[in-house]
Amino acid sequence: MSLPDILQNEPGVSLLRDGIWGTEISIRGLNRENIITLIDGSRIATSTDVAARLSLINLNDIERVEVIKGASSSIYGSGATGGIVNIITKSPQLYDKLSLSGNIIGEYNSVNDLSVFAGSIYSGSSFWSTKLSGSYRKANNTQTPNGELKNSQFEDYSFSGALNIFPIDNHRLKIDYQLFRADDVCIPGASVFPNTADVRYPFERRELISAGYEIQNISKTFYKLSAKYSYQLINREVENIPYIVQNIPASGGNPARRVSVLKITPSADHKNNNATLQGNFWLFDSHNLAAGFDYWDRSYNGERERYQLIEVLDSLGNVVSTTNQITGEIPVPDSKYRSLGIFAQDEFKLFDDRLSTTLGLRYDFINIAAEKTLNPVYTITNGVLNTNPPNQNVLWDSTDTNNSSYSANLGFIYSIFSSLDLTLGLGSSFRSPSLEERFQYIDQGSVVRVGNPELKPEKGQSVDFGIRYYSDNLKILSSFFYSHFNDLVVEVPGTYEGRNALIKTNIGEARIYGFDF
Repeated sequence: MSLPDILQNEPGVSLLRDGIWGTEISIRGLNRENIITLIDGSRIATSTDVAARLSLINLNDIERVEVIKGASSSIYGSGATGGIVNIITKSPQLYDKLSLSGNIIGEYNSVNDLSVFAGSIYSGSSFWSTKLSGSYRKANNTQTPNGELKNSQFEDYSFSGALNIFPIDNHRLKIDYQLFRADDVCIPGASVFPNTADVRYPFERRELISAGYEIQNISKTFYKLSAKYSYQLINREVENIPYIVQNIPASGGNPARRVSVLKITPSADHKNNNATLQGNFWLFDSHNLAAGFDYWDRSYNGERERYQLIEVLDSLGNVVSTTNQITGEIPVPDSKYRSLGIFAQDEFKLFDDRLSTTLGLRYDFINIAAEKTLNPVYTITNGVLNTNPPNQNVLWDSTDTNNSSYSANLGFIYSIFSSLDLTLGLGSSFRSPSLEERFQYIDQGSVVRVGNPELKPEKGQSVDFGIRYYSDNLKILSSFFYSHFNDLVVEVPGTYEGRNALIKTNIGEARIYGFDF
């Protein structure tokens, strides 16, 4: 069970599965790059193909999950053209006197011999509180009606801690730490790899540390000021054994060769910084205004090694000589994505409080910078390193690009009766393409997947109309939506350096419409 398994029961949310352990979601036809994922207000961003970012979380530590569909919020930052998933973890509570409590959870699932152990300890008093929690999971290959699903085992564990201190009335200092690590996570038949390949994560880790300070009841008008900073590191290692063997016939005086790709090992570090300063105000006795600044950046540093066995053959197909070669590549340049935003969102009521209105505005300045990248970076032939191989070329030149954006949302909830509401949401969204979409280079043998540094930002407009009915025994939620996008980023077939390629491209327009019930 993962977080996407739970969220798929929400109308308009669909499960995307890359194996047993790695899962993602789609919101109304848009996914991954179009959905902002936050944990306690900090973005989780990593490589996109088999990102599995929603699997890097301890389910037992989640208090609640907020899902916002479409471009309906100006507070959470640019890029949410498809929606927002905000995960809030459990927080320790204050007690009248010194207290200590806890829980232990155990679980077993016979379909894959899954064993789960988790537990939490809470303690505190009238001016401080703490939480310590952890989990451990291990599973073997999953058994299906058609037999064993090979390469589906996994093992992971997590630890988190939180400390709240209330030094004086209306002041709170909060410090959080989260660690999630996975070892030997296998990916059976993932969509971006050949079905015959054995693919796994030998190691994957997410580590977050954050500190926030909050002041409440400053005045009747200015009722809250909050500041928060977080640093998050995500390490990813992949091992792909593709079982690819290529026979190259003799030609031009060159002997016949048999080239076996033994394994491919991409790895990357993703470093994220988040900082927010926000004030909350009561204006004119009915307006609840939230306004502030936020900053977010993501640094990428990655590499990939390709292990090959090259066998020279004679005319009878016998092996004459063998060469072991490791080729070092950089699939995405060392690069950085920075976003600085200013936002304001006002909530107020009209017509004797029957009409609730939300108006949000946001401006973002975005900078994308990448270093010059060579391909290949080096080769190691029978143990001899060569940093200037004969086929080396410049894959990407250094890049420094700026984008700026305006986004807005306007929402209405009108209460016809106490049990019946009408809702209307209007949104204008903007998304600057990611580092992978701009600079990706993945050689999959028969085809290469190539980014495009010249991609234009996506822009979208959306309308959402809903009817909600509540009673003691029945709840009905329905919503009709329409979204219109310009310059949506997709992959289209083409050629790159004479080879078949899938190239990131802006398409002219896209329209997505439907309903949730």
